[in-house]
Amino acid sequence: MKLFIVHAGYYDSEIGIYELHTNFLVAAATVNDVKKMIKEREIFKKKNMHIDAVQEIDIVDGYKVTLLEDEPGATKLKSYDYTQMKKIG
Repeated sequence: MKLFIVHAGYYDSEIGIYELHTNFLVAAATVNDVKKMIKEREIFKKKNMHIDAVQEIDIVDGYKVTLLEDEPGATKLKSYDYTQMKKIG
């Protein structure tokens, strides 16, 4: 498995006339699998999103990215908001 980031665009008339963007992390074997998987996500369909770009993440700052299976189907993220980041160092 490889790690990919998908940059997706969409329009939301409740917010404005400009294209909005979001990113999704996806674990998949190939970029073809990524496209199939992301198009099946409920939010992707609900917002009528399109894929602007996909990056395969292999090495970051000299560190190889290795994925190990843990909980099938699960995604766990830890986020740090603006206030938390201001307080760090």
